[in-house]
Amino acid sequence: MNDIIESWDYIIANKLITDYTKGIINNLTGCDLCMDMDGFKTLMAYLKKQEYLKGVRLAVICNDPKTIVFPSLGERKEKELHIKPFTTEDAALSWVLFG
Repeated sequence: MNDIIESWDYIIANKLITDYTKGIINNLTGCDLCMDMDGFKTLMAYLKKQEYLKGVRLAVICNDPKTIVFPSLGERKEKELHIKPFTTEDAALSWVLFG
């Protein structure tokens, strides 16, 4: 969870999100996501505080059932963050670009 927050801090510090950014694709394929519900809640609270994410689609590519559970929870419980899990990059890109 700390690594994920550090990556968002990097994105902020380097101004990688602009007014023209439609979405961000996080590829967790092959990732061993070490997160529990407390970490998930901390991450969601952090993301909800980020004004630059308002209206930005957050696509998460996962290929492991243990990993996809968290973006699935985000999709269902944190509607204002626009999180959606995917199994392919093409599907994630299509959603980010076309909804």
